[in-house]
Amino acid sequence: MGRFQALIHEHAARGWSVADYARALTVTPGRLTATCRRVMNRSPMQVVHDHLLIEAKRNLLYTSMTVQQVGYALGCADPAYFSRFFTQRTGVSPQRFRQEQAA
Repeated sequence: MGRFQALIHEHAARGWSVADYARALTVTPGRLTATCRRVMNRSPMQVVHDHLLIEAKRNLLYTSMTVQQVGYALGCADPAYFSRFFTQRTGVSPQRFRQEQAA
């Protein structure tokens, strides 16, 4: 799991698939999925999304990057997609998250 998390940190913004991570770890996608579910009770893609969400929150809180720039930094070519991704997982838009945390 440590190697998987290191790869996530390095490649999550590049949009790697579960198969890409499995190949880099020299395991099958099924083996990676089984290990993630056993150790973290999450699918590999959920683990990747969790990482991206943490990075998004960190960038929104501690940098002056615009919401669009945060999305681009995390590999989202479409700002609307990033906003939907963030809102679905947090219940608030990136802009509102930043405003609420600043208050």
